Amino acid sequence: MDKDEILTRAQREGRNGIDDGSAQVKNKGLRYGVSVVYALYLLYLILAWYKDTSLPFVAQSMFMALVTGDALSCWKDRHTFGSLALLVLASVVTIGVTVAGIMQLFGK
Repeated sequence: MDKDEILTRAQREGRNGIDDGSAQVKNKGLRYGVSVVYALYLLYLILAWYKDTSLPFVAQSMFMALVTGDALSCWKDRHTFGSLALLVLASVVTIGVTVAGIMQLFGK
């Protein structure tokens, strides 16, 4: 096999032409980004608790959407009862917080 054939085969085997190294870098960056979002949400939650106020529903809704997406990818990867339970719970909370946020925005 020559170099071009190896490259073509590797691209064909990868998802959407992305090789394993690129996928690893992308996944690692995504994990770092999600970790930063979790840390910032925790910081905002602590500050809101300290100031005796609540977080806006928009922030809660966006955070719960992130948790739901994370739970979905975990369930797709593992197919365990715990990951399914987390997915269902996160989905219900996301829907509830989103509905509450919409009601708050429209003054109901």
